Amino acid sequence: MSDKYRVGITRDILDSSGSPAFGETALDILRNAKHVEWEYLPELVSIITPDHAAHYDAIYVNHPRVPDTAVAREDCRLRVVARHGMPRVVGVDAQGSGRAMSRRAARRRGASAPGSGPG
Repeated sequence: MSDKYRVGITRDILDSSGSPAFGETALDILRNAKHVEWEYLPELVSIITPDHAAHYDAIYVNHPRVPDTAVAREDCRLRVVARHGMPRVVGVDAQGSGRAMSRRAARRRGASAPGSGPG
């Protein structure tokens, strides 16, 4: 991957045929974005790790947990976690502390992550 915005999608979103459960059309936005590189995580995971957080700017998860320890390392790149089927996006403190933020905390900190606004 290059210096483009990196998006990872957890593999548990794939159905038995290897297609995303929400259909291929939804991925056209990512496919057509010249500034974005995306991929499915290389393996099925039950938890997002610090290694994942160091590799991606955003992760779209279905079932895996995203503990605060995932974003605790200095090399954390992750700023957005979107959970499939949930009407919220959680940001990560961009001030350098590496702390995961709830939507309410993101609003208080002025985070600009999608979904971190009122709601």
